[in-house]
Amino acid sequence: MKINESISHYTLMEIKKKIKSLDDIEYTEILFKYRYWENDYHKRFITKREIYMASPSEFADKLDCKIPIRYDLMDMDKKQAELFYKRLANEVEPNLSRQLKRKKIRELLKLEAYKDKEKNSDFQRHYLEQLFQRLGILSLTEEKCLDIMWEKYANNHKGFCIGYNSKILFRYLGGGGKVQYYDEIPILLP
Repeated sequence: MKINESISHYTLMEIKKKIKSLDDIEYTEILFKYRYWENDYHKRFITKREIYMASPSEFADKLDCKIPIRYDLMDMDKKQAELFYKRLANEVEPNLSRQLKRKKIRELLKLEAYKDKEKNSDFQRHYLEQLFQRLGILSLTEEKCLDIMWEKYANNHKGFCIGYNSKILFRYLGGGGKVQYYDEIPILLP
């Protein structure tokens, strides 16, 4: 499977079967990062051979890594809501007995809490805050000579651009892949 092939039609199990190792994924050999020389943290990319994994909360794009989850659509399929609450109960209260978990799930389904827009919004906000405290993303590009990148990320052509060997970098980081952008936001169910 090529990295630029859409994986939205595959289950996680199918992806694991298709990709046996990082060697099975096709990468651009060299990927680039634009930086400011005046910024001491940016200099560390070269002087200390470090990288910075930014939290998605730092991204300029309001929806980058923040696609809303559509809890409200679960009412079309009660089974979907039941699976969601079961997963949530296992994560939030893993030591609770199976019988008590089932009881709580039935209560939540009866209340139809998944239809409450305010609760859904609060839950999503809390979930993303928790996730973004632990998640870091290294954004790179295949292009070393893009004016817009030099202007925005390298102090209007006064900075520097670093090239990374993608195979070595991704092996060290545990993975990586190409980002695909779409005109329409996908619908994500919990």
